[in-house]
Amino acid sequence: MKKETFEDFRKILDSIEFEDINIAIMGYKIEKQPEKGEITINIGKSISDLNINQNIMAVNASFRIAIEQNNEKIMSFRVEYKLLFDIQILEQLEKSLKNNEAKKMFIENQIPKFAWSFLREDFRTACTKLGLRPITLKMMK
Repeated sequence: MKKETFEDFRKILDSIEFEDINIAIMGYKIEKQPEKGEITINIGKSISDLNINQNIMAVNASFRIAIEQNNEKIMSFRVEYKLLFDIQILEQLEKSLKNNEAKKMFIENQIPKFAWSFLREDFRTACTKLGLRPITLKMMK
């Protein structure tokens, strides 16, 4: 990564403050009860583009989780979060977002980190509600 890209990435982070997160959509279902043994957890994510309106920045982060065992789906889970940020320094943010690499790094790597702890809790709760043993997703690195 270029030094300029990393500096712009840091400026993006310095220009905003995480304000709130809301669940826009959530759904989950169990296909069948798991047997004893190993399970596989597959996680997919999709992040929208940034929406800047005056001093607020909004972005949607969607996650899909599938639990499989013996190549059969056991459970599916989907959630879409709307993340809101207060913009502290609008001019700096707009300038830094012009660096497409820094913007991409922020959207693809940083936005999921803001949502991850909420995803872990919501997924664990969904497992319990469906009668599965609670599953805690690993921490995001």
